[in-house]
Amino acid sequence: MARSKLNIVKSSGDRVVYDEEKLRNSLSFSGASASIIGSIIKRINGLLYPSITTEEIYDLAYEMLLEHSSFYGARYKIKKALFELGPSGFPFEKYINELLIREGFTSELNQYLTGQCISHEIDILAQKKDSLYLIECKFHSDRTRVCNVKDPLYLQSRFMDVVNGFDTQKKQQYQSFKQWVVTNTRFTKDAIDYARCCHMKLISWNYPLDFSLKILVDKHQLYPITTLSSLSQDEKQQLLQMDVVLCSQLNKDRGLLDKIGLSKNRIDRVVEECRFVCYLSSNGTIKH
Repeated sequence: MARSKLNIVKSSGDRVVYDEEKLRNSLSFSGASASIIGSIIKRINGLLYPSITTEEIYDLAYEMLLEHSSFYGARYKIKKALFELGPSGFPFEKYINELLIREGFTSELNQYLTGQCISHEIDILAQKKDSLYLIECKFHSDRTRVCNVKDPLYLQSRFMDVVNGFDTQKKQQYQSFKQWVVTNTRFTKDAIDYARCCHMKLISWNYPLDFSLKILVDKHQLYPITTLSSLSQDEKQQLLQMDVVLCSQLNKDRGLLDKIGLSKNRIDRVVEECRFVCYLSSNGTIKH
């Protein structure tokens, strides 16, 4: 069967035609050279079969990247790594908070605000210029779960209760109040349509095109520790429980790795991988 006609199965269960160019684009995010990417695509094309899943293709690509360098594998894994920021949603909230700080926001995690009717816990309360942002993070370990219209419906009512509860002084302090929802999965069409109608900003891996998580991650070179192939799942969980979410935290403090019992050689290897993942630019060169 011609590769251009081969049907593959997405995580949602939908069937789509295999698109080699999409695979090439995703591999380019790893920082691997064009020749390495070309050889990987050629190998994968020879292993494809009808109804292969996108997850299987991803796993094949990841293992092949690791054959060349664990560093390329780490960068390629960033999307999947966001799903491993669990089981609680707090590491994901902390990660999004760091992205916002890089974008020039001042922000605080887990703030309580008194609304007109009841009090509400806000995942991230951020400020930029004269605007106040109430940001909700929707984390899912299961990539098949989506944020449907119920999420923005509920958040809109909560947002209005909070804003209506602000006193006159607070309302005069800011020119505008905005609400965002950030998820590591995706939003349904109804959720997007409703959010547009009530001026709510939605952010997921590929949405919106000009301010998606993918864009922000690559722009700020901000990678979670779950991208690292030099750490086991148990070691990553130990670090997450210590509120260590970012590779940059390990760059700055090697002692964090000592606390989870790693040997000096292992620590050197993890730090080396962290440096590469954090500083490799989009054209495959190291930033100095």
